[in-house]
Amino acid sequence: MKNIQLIFSMTVIALEIALIAAMSMGRYPIHLSTIAKLPFSIFGGAESNALTGQTILVLWSVRLPRMLMAVMTGAALAVAGVVFQGLFKNPLVSPAILGVTAGANFGAALAMLMGGSAMMLQTSAFIWGLVAVGTAYLIGRQGDHSVTTLVLAGVIVSALFMAGLSYIKCNDPAMIRMFVNAAKQQPETGGRERCSGTRRM
Repeated sequence: MKNIQLIFSMTVIALEIALIAAMSMGRYPIHLSTIAKLPFSIFGGAESNALTGQTILVLWSVRLPRMLMAVMTGAALAVAGVVFQGLFKNPLVSPAILGVTAGANFGAALAMLMGGSAMMLQTSAFIWGLVAVGTAYLIGRQGDHSVTTLVLAGVIVSALFMAGLSYIKCNDPAMIRMFVNAAKQQPETGGRERCSGTRRM
């Protein structure tokens, strides 16, 4: 138990050091003494007057939001990894085992095919990742309810969404135009070479 507490404490200290380093380093370097005055910029006063507008803008509007997003994303990935490892009792397990990766890729490709925005792309990837997990779970509930059945269900779902992703790639007009333009740019030195070039593409 003491070892776990020691490791947790060292991890927290390392995270704090990384956050301070991230605030001070970059294209616009900021001294540590200036970072110490950052909390005073909220309430005003003599300490906040020492901070320039550019420094406050860089810290509050650029670096702090990115740092918080990085910390939240890392925490979410850590929790997801612990859940997967605890469920399958395997420290080497990955999200692809339940088709999450294939489902998210399919959702992102579908949003790109529809010309969606960046937010739509992320939302579609998240939703289809959940669909993949839910489908694998429903299939895995059949039979003996074992972990092996769940893993096999994940393989099936992953293959299904990978097939859908390949179908989207092959039927995307932009992708087809790219292949056609590449074929037109090749020198016409004979039918055999043109056919072999088409096969290589």
